[in-house]
Amino acid sequence: MFKTKWKTEADRIILQPDLILNAFGILILLVFIGLGISARNELLSDSRTLTFYIIIFGSVPLLFFLMARNQVVFDRIDQKMYVRPFGLFTIRSVPFDNIAAVNAVYQYGTAFNFQVFKKTDRHGKGIRISSGYGKETNKNAIAFTNEVFPLIEDFLKDVFTTEAAPEPITTFEYYTLDQGVYTLKFHTVVNAIIGLALVIWSVYSFFSTNTLSINNPLLITYIPFIFGLIILIGANNKITFDTNSRTIHKTTMGGLKKKEYSFNAYLGFSIIRKTTNFIHSGTDAGIKIDTQDGNYKVLVLKAFNRTKKIERFILETEAILHK
Repeated sequence: MFKTKWKTEADRIILQPDLILNAFGILILLVFIGLGISARNELLSDSRTLTFYIIIFGSVPLLFFLMARNQVVFDRIDQKMYVRPFGLFTIRSVPFDNIAAVNAVYQYGTAFNFQVFKKTDRHGKGIRISSGYGKETNKNAIAFTNEVFPLIEDFLKDVFTTEAAPEPITTFEYYTLDQGVYTLKFHTVVNAIIGLALVIWSVYSFFSTNTLSINNPLLITYIPFIFGLIILIGANNKITFDTNSRTIHKTTMGGLKKKEYSFNAYLGFSIIRKTTNFIHSGTDAGIKIDTQDGNYKVLVLKAFNRTKKIERFILETEAILHK
């Protein structure tokens, strides 16, 4: 009742990924009824108050029940995927030839859902086509994978088979090359200037101001100094890919801390979308490094504000790793 539901036709796949909202609708309805019973004397004594209560508080569970009917439709005839709120009208359509992949997206550890990603923003926010699942052994998730995925792949097979291979990388936007060593570009100068400015400001404030007479001396002295120092140290961070020795070198803390990884330990890319209060606050692009114990660690290479640039960065990095 509360998990992904689907209906398959000869030329259409109709998905309902938001059935969990029925549970919220029922819960709010029960609260609405409970409050109505406890305040029945006041409500029954005034018809206008009763009408207002029914309209306002009754519309909330109704909205949840309507949103639970949201649909995602794959139409083989139109060669498009449609997003339809309440299952009634289309607010978004994605041509099949703009679909890059249908993948599981993990959040908060083992929790995940299935999303569609577009070629025009392959690593951006996907379009969710399933409910959320707490673990991979969920029966509904397994059924979705076994029953729906093959049908979607069949609808998209012409698109995937005709997709052109990316052009070979000959120039690099995110790396500098020197005798076979590729160095990842950082905003070193900008960070150094910002860090130095904060340190100078904090030192100037400390000696030119009577800190005992200020309510919050930390805000204009110590905190700027600490942040400035951190930024200055970070300005000296460096990541290099040495194609001569086929090793990755990461240097942090002004060269005090060094790590080295072999190209052979590379297991693939890791794209992590960061959110703050459910709002996208950046995306980290990194590579998975084999730890030789059946697990892997993620070496974060670069943070992006615009996800459309990530694909180019991945192509450049993979071109270096495969040299």
